[in-house]
Amino acid sequence: MALQTLSGFVISAISLLFVGVLPVRPSFAGQPVCQEDPASLDTKVVDEASGLALAPGGGFFVMNDSGDKPRFFRVNSKGRDLVEFNVSGWKPFDPEAIRVGPCPTVMPGLCLAVADIGDSRDRRKFVEVAFFAIDRLKTAATLKPDRILRFRYPDGARNAEGFAVLSNSRLLVVTKEQDRKSRAAKPARLYTVGLSGTGSALAEATAIFQAEWDVPEWVKDHGLGGLVTDIDAAEVTKERLRVLILTYGCVVEAEASWTLGRLTLDNKRVYRVDSMEQQEAISYDDQKRGFYFTSEAPLAALNWLSAGDRARMPIRYVRPEACGDRLR
Repeated sequence: MALQTLSGFVISAISLLFVGVLPVRPSFAGQPVCQEDPASLDTKVVDEASGLALAPGGGFFVMNDSGDKPRFFRVNSKGRDLVEFNVSGWKPFDPEAIRVGPCPTVMPGLCLAVADIGDSRDRRKFVEVAFFAIDRLKTAATLKPDRILRFRYPDGARNAEGFAVLSNSRLLVVTKEQDRKSRAAKPARLYTVGLSGTGSALAEATAIFQAEWDVPEWVKDHGLGGLVTDIDAAEVTKERLRVLILTYGCVVEAEASWTLGRLTLDNKRVYRVDSMEQQEAISYDDQKRGFYFTSEAPLAALNWLSAGDRARMPIRYVRPEACGDRLR
């Protein structure tokens, strides 16, 4: 009898792995879930997710890394019902992030901004951001960018993967700094780029250096690396904002304020989330009280999430206020 019970338990456990149900960490006594996987991506299409953004009205925009053709996708809140948008008239070199935010000042409404800011060899003279009006992104289409902003850094080429769109007609870019020989993480550099001058279809600008944030130092006591792989920003007021910083081992939330046009760090918290291999995309939720993140890890590393022959990549959700001390 005991053997039959054990056998039944094993069969039930194995069956759960193949019905396409993602693991969810349960809540207790009516408490909100701390961490869960409410959505997943079809890795036969989104095989190297490098950008994730919450879509207006629900769901996500998502984008592959540089190995893909110029395109991005929209999925529902479960990561399904994928809609593909192919891009014409623009050939990004290494797109690393996407964000939904205000369009450049000459355009009304919201835009999806695709940031072609990757430069692992620090050789590019310019990097670019393409803007697509959200109103155009309802059904599958091939479309050209509504605006392209090309910008350079004031202190030479930089590799970056962190990018956010702010409401004050500025972009926030955070670099991915790494020692060439040791490959160790170095302090990240923050830049802003103005959008007010993007009246033409193609405009140029120079980024403004704001600050150096020593993310490797912030996380070293946790035994974690400090390479910045993505960011998102939540504006609390016109003068204050919170910045989510994704690394390969954790998430840092920094509080900062504008002082005489410069971004000043006020406070920071390190969240020891349930990390995924090669996590490189993060987004605040719609209330800015939690966040989603996902990975561009190889397909083989996640075959345990297989649903039939459709392997899927989880989109993980974390709500820090529900986690208490579990993220420290």
